[in-house]
Amino acid sequence: MEIAHAAKVVVERSFVIKEWLMFLAATGLSALAMPAHHPLRAQTTASIPAAGYAAFNLGLLS
Repeated sequence: MEIAHAAKVVVERSFVIKEWLMFLAATGLSALAMPAHHPLRAQTTASIPAAGYAAFNLGLLS
């Protein structure tokens, strides 16, 4: 019984992590991993507050 519960928790958490990574990629937050001098970083990071606000309104963040 405990093994089944542990497996369920692992699956649920891995799904949440996968969804979070997909959200980061979709909103451009992954651009933060770019070097500071990279030209796309400045463009992409400027849209982070707007993307976060949109995600909050869609219920993706609580």
